[in-house]
Order: sequence, then C-alpha cells, then structure tokens
Amino acid sequence: MDEPYFSIVTITKDDPAGIRRTVGSVESQDFSRYQHVVVNGGSPPDVARWLEEWRDADPGRHLLIDDAPPGIYPAMNAGIDGTTAPLVVVVNGGDELRPGALTAVAEHHRLHRWRWAYGGVEGKDPDGNRLGDHTFHPFSQLVFRSGIDFIPHTAAYVTRQLYREVGLYREDLGTAADQEFFLRASLVARPDLIPGLLATFEVGGTSSQEGVVSRELIWHRLRLASKSAFGGSSTTDLVVTAALVARQVVLAAVRKARRAGPVQRTSVHDDIGVPPELVERDRPRST
Repeated sequence: MDEPYFSIVTITKDDPAGIRRTVGSVESQDFSRYQHVVVNGGSPPDVARWLEEWRDADPGRHLLIDDAPPGIYPAMNAGIDGTTAPLVVVVNGGDELRPGALTAVAEHHRLHRWRWAYGGVEGKDPDGNRLGDHTFHPFSQLVFRSGIDFIPHTAAYVTRQLYREVGLYREDLGTAADQEFFLRASLVARPDLIPGLLATFEVGGTSSQEGVVSRELIWHRLRLASKSAFGGSSTTDLVVTAALVARQVVLAAVRKARRAGPVQRTSVHDDIGVPPELVERDRPRST
C-alpha cells in the first residue's frame, strides 16, 4: 500500500449508527491513500467487536485506539498523536465525508501547498433531514477573530507539521477548543479555502444553545487563550466583546423581523451573520 496522504481521526462513544455512517463515508471515497484512526471512548460490546473486525480487515489502514483518555479533546489529541500522514482531518463519529472530498482536498493541496485549509459543510438533524449548506468567503482574520465566523473541524485539513508547531487542542477550553486551535494556527499560517462542500455534520451541539452574552464571553476567553486578544489585553478585548454582544442583539432583532418574510439564504458576510443552526463545534455524545 502506498504511504497515506491523509490521516482521518474519528472519536466515538455510544453511537453505533453514527460510527457506521462515518466509516462508510470514508470507505466510499475514491482516494485510497488514507489511514483511519478511530478512538473508541467506550462503545457497547457489539460495537466494540464491530470496530475490532473493522481494524482487522485492513490493519495497515485501520487503526483503533481503545484506551482513550476521557473527554472530547483529549481523545482527539490521542488520535492525532497516532497518525502518520502529512494531512490530518478530524471527523467525529456521526459526521461524514462528502463523496470525493479526499480527492478534492488532495488536488487542491498539491496545487497550492497550504499548511491548512477548510471547505464548506452540510448540516443535518439527528433524523438525517438536510438543514442546509454553509460555504465560506475567503478567510478574514478579523471576521474569524471576532467570532462572527467559525471553522468546521470536520472540513478542516491541517498538516502534521503545523500541529507540531502550534500544538494540539487545549483540554481546558470546553467544546470551543477547536476554534481556539484555529485561532492559534491562523497566527502562524493563513488558511486556504477549498471550494465546495467537504463534509456533513449532525447539528445539535452545545454551541447552538449558547446565549448571546455567553457566546461572546467564550470567544473573549478563546482570544485570550490563543494570545490574539484585541488590543493585546483582556480589558481592551472586553470592550470589543461588549460591542459584539450589542451586534448580536441587533442581528437577533433583524432575524426576528425577517421571519415574517421569505426565507433567504445567508452567508457569513451578510448583515444577519452565520445561521445559528449551522454553527457546530463539538457534541458531548462523542467521547
């Protein structure tokens, strides 16, 4: 087998149907140079046996970590530590790679030689009903740093070299630790934007349930943790945070007013911001 070009990391816990969807989406890719690392955080015996059979069916490509540390991001970090390919993507159990995603990313990387990049995502509810797509304009440090946009780790490909340079996910920042990692990464290398949809994720994360003030305080904490605070200080960043809270209040009023009119597709640069039902960071159902 050729050396893998991609390492795909999947964490799973108590989600039999989800892990099967994820594995199926990987195995249906038309690009074969990948390794798939599954971190099992405590699945039922029948799923554990299924994962062992999956590993044994292709031991050169399928890697299984059973002694996972507790928690979402400790498990992700354990999976990333177990990879060997130059490009790494984290696809949680229940999420899926879109058909042709690996081929599209490989071709884009060979052409542009970026250190990290991301593409669009499709959102579905737990019953599999499509909620909509979210695609991106070219990366803006200001927009992302402000928390106006998000970067979906399910569709974000990071070089192992960049992980070594900036470190892995912090384990003390809760469900938004992936955004803090991307803030750190963006200070070292500007990401590229890969056209099209690369992944499907299941909506229902804790981030979509955050209140306005709570959400902006989380981003304040992320900026401090990543050393990207506005003005270089907590005080200045709190002033900006207050302005962002006011912005969100205005946007909420605009959304409410628009509900009475025709539904319009939005993008992050529209004045109503990112559709909240498509904002995803992580789900507690994964380990």
